[in-house]
Amino acid sequence: MITQICRHIKNYFEYEFHPGSYTVSDGKISPWDFLSEGDFYRISGSRYNDGVHRHPASDLKDESFEGIVSLMALPDGFLKTVSEIESYCSADNTSSSPYLSESFGGYSYTRLTGSDGVGIPWQRAFKSRLNEWRKI
Repeated sequence: MITQICRHIKNYFEYEFHPGSYTVSDGKISPWDFLSEGDFYRISGSRYNDGVHRHPASDLKDESFEGIVSLMALPDGFLKTVSEIESYCSADNTSSSPYLSESFGGYSYTRLTGSDGVGIPWQRAFKSRLNEWRKI
């Protein structure tokens, strides 16, 4: 999800670039001597692994490639927003139901959207919060 969010705001928070030849074997990237445990990094130029990962990554597919591995400096506020977006999406707030919540016994409801009745995608629901980090 973090790759999609960074792509959406056109900001990967990259600060250090390492172009070169890389090999992914048994889910581990080599060389990785510039990565520390917990570092976020972006792979570019790979056939299978382009995107944002956290070292040590468990989601990498084996391959060799010429590309760039960029270290990222993600602000805590951004990571908190990413977590909230992931929760929002897992709660299926993008469904077609027009209601966010309902209650009975003195009936009340909260509309999820305007008059179209379509769920709000995370891009729209978190737009104002993501604008802080958006690049044009």
